[in-house]
Amino acid sequence: MNQISHLLRSNATYLKTCILYEVLENKPAFYSYKSFCKRVGSEVMSYNDFDYWYYRFYNGELDFEHDRSSDLKQRGFSDLPVEILNKIVKDLDPVDRAPLRCMSKLLKAVADSYLPIYDTISVELSKDFVTFELNDKEYNVYKMADGCIMGRVGRPTRKLNMDYLEKPLNTLSYIWNQPEFRVTTFSLSMSHIGGLSYESLFNCLPDAMHVKHLKLDATARQMTRLLPHFKAGVLESIHLEPCATGRQQEFMESEQWKQAKRVTINSSGLFNTSHLPHFYHFERFEITVTIARIDHILALRDILLQNPNFQYCHLKSKSFYYAAIAIGQALGAVVQEGGGINHRHRIPGSESKMLLVIKVDEDGISFQRRAPFVHINGELCPQYFSFHPCILYPSLSMPTIPSVLKRNETYLKSCILYEMLESKTALDCYQNFCKRVGTDAMSYYDFDYWYYRFKDGEMDFNHDRNRDQRRKSFSDLPVEILKHIVKDLDPVERTPLRRVSTVMKAVVDDVKSVYETIELKLSETQMIMKLNNTEKAYGGFLEKAMTDMTQALTLPKLKIDTFAITFSNPETDHSLIYSLPIGLHVKTLKLFGNSIEVVHLLAHFKPGALETICIKTQGMGDTGMYVMKLEQWKQAKRVEISNGRVFPVDYLPLFYHFERFEINVYGVCPIRIFYLLNALSLKPTFEMCHLRSRIEQDNIIAIMLQLGVEIEDENVGVISRHQIKNSNAFLMMKIGSDGIIIHRKTCCSKPKEFVRPLDKVEGLVT
Repeated sequence: MNQISHLLRSNATYLKTCILYEVLENKPAFYSYKSFCKRVGSEVMSYNDFDYWYYRFYNGELDFEHDRSSDLKQRGFSDLPVEILNKIVKDLDPVDRAPLRCMSKLLKAVADSYLPIYDTISVELSKDFVTFELNDKEYNVYKMADGCIMGRVGRPTRKLNMDYLEKPLNTLSYIWNQPEFRVTTFSLSMSHIGGLSYESLFNCLPDAMHVKHLKLDATARQMTRLLPHFKAGVLESIHLEPCATGRQQEFMESEQWKQAKRVTINSSGLFNTSHLPHFYHFERFEITVTIARIDHILALRDILLQNPNFQYCHLKSKSFYYAAIAIGQALGAVVQEGGGINHRHRIPGSESKMLLVIKVDEDGISFQRRAPFVHINGELCPQYFSFHPCILYPSLSMPTIPSVLKRNETYLKSCILYEMLESKTALDCYQNFCKRVGTDAMSYYDFDYWYYRFKDGEMDFNHDRNRDQRRKSFSDLPVEILKHIVKDLDPVERTPLRRVSTVMKAVVDDVKSVYETIELKLSETQMIMKLNNTEKAYGGFLEKAMTDMTQALTLPKLKIDTFAITFSNPETDHSLIYSLPIGLHVKTLKLFGNSIEVVHLLAHFKPGALETICIKTQGMGDTGMYVMKLEQWKQAKRVEISNGRVFPVDYLPLFYHFERFEINVYGVCPIRIFYLLNALSLKPTFEMCHLRSRIEQDNIIAIMLQLGVEIEDENVGVISRHQIKNSNAFLMMKIGSDGIIIHRKTCCSKPKEFVRPLDKVEGLVT
């Protein structure tokens, strides 16, 4: 790759071809330049030069030999009129506007003419890292032994040779010390930082920060020092997460506290009801209290009745719920059955007949001032509007650029070299090449030729291909080698090769293909086909799905271990059934979903190869009984039928040849069970059967008595063992309310015939 990069660098025409090629990607110039530098190198061309040629080509000026000295002098950003600078800076986010103050006096004056108003600033200080967020831009700084690492989320990090607190605090200090700085919500967490470290924070905080909503996670001592840094009267709400007690009296005496309107404090050890007078002036407050006295609650109620600005308060403590009866008596309220209180107290002298609603529950006690009537059946749904800013780039067809590249072979070869610098495969490079220039610019065969010449170090653009020896293709390999290659492929990968050529089709058809599983799920709108572990969905392309399915199932030497089909729509189900080839070599067949004509489906599978049939559909169709006349049914070894089909007990002889069978039956009677046991005892290959049926207890007793079995407990099922004549094997039958299960067992010595109740056979060795 170094040789390719060196060749492009050494020729200005090649470089301009690469720029022209980047224009075809229709990306902004900056991102195209990053792609250019990644491939060729950042030292080859400055961004200004790249930007110059990019926009010349973008605007249709395709003369590679243009003399730049003949152009008019280009104006820089600082040469723009102040009016235009104002319009640009005005639309910037305050976070992006702040760095402009460091660039020049002119830009500083322009930036300072707009108020730096931030929505949110969040700062978290810890012993090992600092995280701060300016509006929606998040920055992280991590402590290291020899400095720190800093970076914005989603951007590369950089190493700094300074203390991990120094850089973020300098940045924040620059932000919040701007003239007329304002922030709506300011969050600060410093509860996990050492005592010496937070002094540097206090030193960089302004004396009166303009903050509306304050959230602090710190000790009570730190809060006492922090609150004076925020402008009293502007600060409306305070949310505190104190983690230590003992100094709450100090910050409650501050002007910031006294002039705030709302407060929330999440701490279980700071306050009790004796501190409530410090909260009387708030419109809303939520606190957790430890000691709760009823006289303090009554005093709070009387004060809140007189405060017209009060809206809501919540005192969190379970002690209120436990003392609900005493509180109810003091308030003159009724205690509800569950132990809570929901009391409405008329506010005296209120023109609008306002109420003070007092509630007591497991979370504590709450007071709310509201109107007496609300619209319970109506629902106020706020309407949310979201604005998603986007950058609109014109949809440019740029017909002239591809035509310029196409009519010059040198340009096209330069583009191939440029694609190769991405270190992608020839096919991926060709696809990207066609996307930009067009599929008619060069065939894949020609692209592949030049790709591998350049990759092998042959950089002669004027090479005559007629002098090359004839290249051998994949189909020129001997058939023995092709068989070795195809043999090692997964059947899923092998199947598409049948469409490549007649030779490849013959080679693939000569190799045995064994699928472990094939699953088909067909609905009205789509089909999902899973071949081994490869799954593909065909949404709205059922003809394509049927074609691919047929291609996979028509391999001459195909064998499938498990074939599963899920049916859901009668119309498409029939299409699937009649699209299956005849004579499929399948060991296990599983059917799920809707009722289907099983007789038509089984006819597609090879008799003798099909060993297990599992039918879990809602029915077997009108021709279901003809299934048992098929050779596929007669030569199978195992069958399980559930859900939709229930067989009369007279049909049991049709299942005698199976090694295992599980079915739903009705009409179970003693004589049929006797015949069943005799028939199964004559089948040495029999293993197990399960006849699912609801059998009443009286019928169970009648069956066992007919078989000569004594029942000790009529309320339980029984297990009986029936010796097979002239054999050490026997049939073990369990019969209960949910049906009959029969197993063929073998023991070392010939056991005596006996029957024991189910609750007496624990530990029985069979």
